Amino acid sequence: HDDIRDLVKFAAARHVTIVPEIDVPGHCMAAVAAYPNLCSTNDTSIKVDPGTHFAEWHDDGSFTMFVDNTLNPANEEVYDFLEKVFSEVTTLFSSEYIHVGGDECYKGFWAQNPACQELMRRNNYSTVDQLQGYFMRRVQRIIEKLGKKMIGWDEIAEDSLPTQQVAIMCWRNQKIGYEAARKGYRVIMTP
Repeated sequence: HDDIRDLVKFAAARHVTIVPEIDVPGHCMAAVAAYPNLCSTNDTSIKVDPGTHFAEWHDDGSFTMFVDNTLNPANEEVYDFLEKVFSEVTTLFSSEYIHVGGDECYKGFWAQNPACQELMRRNNYSTVDQLQGYFMRRVQRIIEKLGKKMIGWDEIAEDSLPTQQVAIMCWRNQKIGYEAARKGYRVIMTP
């Protein structure tokens, strides 16, 4: 913690704001390796090993994950965990924003999870993609409760979020950024 505080102070003296990023609901292999109950498969064999073949990217830009590295949006323990993580991050960084990532979230394991299917039924969702919107709205409430604003990659704008306090970093293409701006999001073009 002291190292982070020193780095934030060093940056601030040079007019730089460090914005922390806790990438959710995907890119969570380290978290689910430590807490397998947070993913949809409860896979206790997950190990963090960058040298392994854990995903395949397809020519159309889509991908398939072979390992569940995604937090389960239907599990209340996930939101308790994230509240603890974001609370700690809030004490270390003075930035008004917390970056939540939100990109490259593989939803294949959600499609097979009974709790996710029940959450979809209760909310009248027709696709698992809508679960990410549900998840992001929950995360936004946690971040706002902590007195911060949410920023994330453009995928977080695919389902409706309140726009007043959310910022979108548009990385996939300019058209997505223009559309997000028209919807009222704060947009940073980051191709």
